[in-house]
Amino acid sequence: MVDIAEHLTSVGGSKTRGFNAAVKPFSKKDYTLTLGEFTEPAPDHIRQAVAHAALSDPTTYTNPQTADLTKELLTYNGHISGFRGEPAYTAANVTTGAGAVNVLFNLAQAVLNPGDFVLIPSPSWATYFDIAKAAHASPIDMPCTATDNFKLSAAKLRCQLQECKEDYGTLPKMLILSSPSNPTGAVYSEQEWKDIAKVIWEEDPEHKMLVVTDDIYARLVFGSDYKSLLSVAPELQEQVVMVNGLSKSHRMTGWRFGYGIGPESIMSKVNALSSLNIGNVDTLAQVAALAAFRDSNSYLSRGEVEPFLTEMRDSLAHNIPLVANALRNITVTMDGQTIHPFEVALPAENDPYGAFYVFASIEPLVGSCVESTGTRGKSDYVAADYNFAIALAKETGVAVMPGSFFGSGGEDHIRIMVAKDPNLLEQAVKEMERFVQQLAA
Repeated sequence: MVDIAEHLTSVGGSKTRGFNAAVKPFSKKDYTLTLGEFTEPAPDHIRQAVAHAALSDPTTYTNPQTADLTKELLTYNGHISGFRGEPAYTAANVTTGAGAVNVLFNLAQAVLNPGDFVLIPSPSWATYFDIAKAAHASPIDMPCTATDNFKLSAAKLRCQLQECKEDYGTLPKMLILSSPSNPTGAVYSEQEWKDIAKVIWEEDPEHKMLVVTDDIYARLVFGSDYKSLLSVAPELQEQVVMVNGLSKSHRMTGWRFGYGIGPESIMSKVNALSSLNIGNVDTLAQVAALAAFRDSNSYLSRGEVEPFLTEMRDSLAHNIPLVANALRNITVTMDGQTIHPFEVALPAENDPYGAFYVFASIEPLVGSCVESTGTRGKSDYVAADYNFAIALAKETGVAVMPGSFFGSGGEDHIRIMVAKDPNLLEQAVKEMERFVQQLAA
């Protein structure tokens, strides 16, 4: 038997997609609240542009990003990030890929060496950890709790950087930050970004640590305007790569178009890797992206928001508190005590939040009488959120994502995707209530 590369032995592929496949036989379509995507298709103008191109234009090899696409992409990112580069970004600062994950993967391969460390505040998107491992690096999981609003504080970052210098004699090679966060929806404020930037500047005076900001949910922010790291700390331009895409903002998860913007020296190597592993982003995906960017820029240049995005934001701004409050209102009696089985930390009235998830603690239920098979008995106990999510799907057809997939900060939590019809969400929560009542019986 041919041996697998040693550094890949602990890389198991996408945990979230794997779990979604595992519960698919049990989950009901309307109650599948696992993967982060809208049920509606991409906006009409995007699909029409692709349909026209598919019937009339050649679908041959093409450039990774054409001049028109790069121009519209940079304009779009400047609008949403509030930062166009000082000096201004050009095509040499841009890479495109088959989704943001492809950009992140190529970026890690381009900059990480064996023995390098990658700081990842958790809960964070599960794939960050495996991307680091696949590049021979070691992820450092920094758990952030509900008390921290699931965000990395400047003080915690400073302590971690100093600890790395003391323990390993070097700074981490990479820090990955996401705002809004998957799975929590946490959004960094302007002051929080300033505080983090100050720590990076002071602890890394030689600018050796690459900071990657995953901005994929940047258009889905509620409660205030979105702020990017570079919009408040432009002095970090030469050590920050912004990664984004159209999956969430334009309902294009299946189209697979992502991009990165950063220092030319790094982007040139990322583009070289991209030429080897995908050649170019699918021709029709580029057509879709160009249509998306042009339409969005026509609104953003006037200080307006695209009508389809306004509808999406309004829907999510309604659904997130709907599900969060419904879960918080559930009570069960266990061991003679009335408890709230789901604990959900809601943002303060004026605090921003985003994405399209509710991240709920099930800590009061851990140890209840249920096993991963879904059967109940006095000797069977929930060992973790994974078993809870499996049992929930088997008993009720409601599929949610285990929080432990998102790092140690997500243990004993579940992530619920709420980009669904609110009536279906209410029914799903009722099924969850019925399930926990059975656990307590």
